[in-house]
This record gives sequence, structure tokens and C-alpha cells, in this order.
Amino acid sequence: MNAKADLDTANQENAMALCTAILNGSVKAVELLVNTNCDVDKSMTDGCTPLYMETFKSNVEQVELLLEAKGDVGKPWKDGSTLLYRATLNCNVKAVELLLNAQCVVHKPMSDGCCPTFRAAVDQKFDSLKLLIEHGGHINQQTNDTATPLIQASYEGSMEAVRFLVDAKAELNTLRGMTQLELAQQQGHQAVVSVLQQ
Repeated sequence: MNAKADLDTANQENAMALCTAILNGSVKAVELLVNTNCDVDKSMTDGCTPLYMETFKSNVEQVELLLEAKGDVGKPWKDGSTLLYRATLNCNVKAVELLLNAQCVVHKPMSDGCCPTFRAAVDQKFDSLKLLIEHGGHINQQTNDTATPLIQASYEGSMEAVRFLVDAKAELNTLRGMTQLELAQQQGHQAVVSVLQQ
């Protein structure tokens, strides 16, 4: 029992040390802890894992180290968001690429149905969006309220997003009986209306 308790304590301390090293941007410390077989999937009290924490930052070397240590790329946070979703949200294009190459699931949505492709399109993060599409991301995937990226972008007046999606052959759809064009007209987004009418 004592040996097991000591091991559990050591594992917890190493996991805490790993998270601290990530927050401090210490690649050498992360590498050292990974090489001592530290549990790279150990969750903190808020459910955040080292890999999940790293998607909030921009240190590609640390992401690579955690992936090489077989960090779980499919483990969601408590709000249902995945590593790929967070990397997309934070405009961490290199992390998006690394996660996709590590076979991260492209289509996994959050509890509201919002997936990485939807987020990248609506937020006009086109470098990430191109990568997601290349790896099978659906530009027509709907949220729980049936909004597609094109519908949402049209409603919000995101002209560049609308242009990108139209060029990518996104399907026309309706939301509560209204088309993308009607939503854009209703909101007074004339530039978007012009793109949709082309």
C-alpha cells in the first residue's frame, strides 16, 4: 500500500511539474519529464491535460514532445472541446497540423455541435481551415441549431469567410426557413449579399 501511495504521489508531482514546465515554456524541462515516463495524460483538477494546456500556447517543440510521448489527442476537456478545436480557436496553425498528423478526429463537435471546421470558417482562420478540409473536414457540418459555416458567416457579415466557403463549394442551406442570402439581407450585410449573388 505504501509503495503504491508513493508511486501515486510521485506521478501526481511529475504531472504538476510537467504542467508548470509547459506554462513556463521550458522545453528542456518538458523533455526531461517526458523521458522519465511522466504521465502526459494526467488531468489537473480542472480536467486540463498537458497537451490540452499546450494548445493554448505556441510552443511547437513542446507539442511535438507530448505527441511523441503518445499523449491522448482525443481526450476532451470538461466543456466538450477537443485539442483540435482549441488549437483552431487559438489560431495555432502548427498545432492544428501536428494534431491532424497525429490522427486527431476532425469532425468531433462540442456539446453545441460546433466542430473545428465550423470555428475556423466563421473566425476566418483560413490557414487552419485549409488544413482541416485537406484532412476531411466537412464545410457543411451543422451545429445543433442547424447552422452551417456559410449560414453563420452570412449572418455575421464575415465577407471573407463567405467568399472562401462559396469558392470551396459549400452547400446552400436554410436556418429557420431563411437562406444565407436572406439572412445577410436582413442583417444589412450588403458586401456579403453581393458575394452570394455572384
